[in-house]
Amino acid sequence: MSGIGIMDGSLVLVRQCDSIASGKIAVVMIDQEVTVKRVIYKKGMMILEAANPDVESRYFTPQEIKELPIKIIGQVLSCRTSF
Repeated sequence: MSGIGIMDGSLVLVRQCDSIASGKIAVVMIDQEVTVKRVIYKKGMMILEAANPDVESRYFTPQEIKELPIKIIGQVLSCRTSF
């Protein structure tokens, strides 16, 4: 998420929730992996959009969301980066 200022080592403030509005940035668990991505819902798909141009967005069907599983951990409210 370096494209929006969330860098490796940044401290993020997260509001715990299990659902998120389309277009919001969230902490998401995919199976055992945790990531921070913009969540977009479009045509029945969940898209996890990367802000880093070197990382591809990931697309998931409702079936994949259930089977992997994919869970919203919380909404990112703010970010603090130390240099």
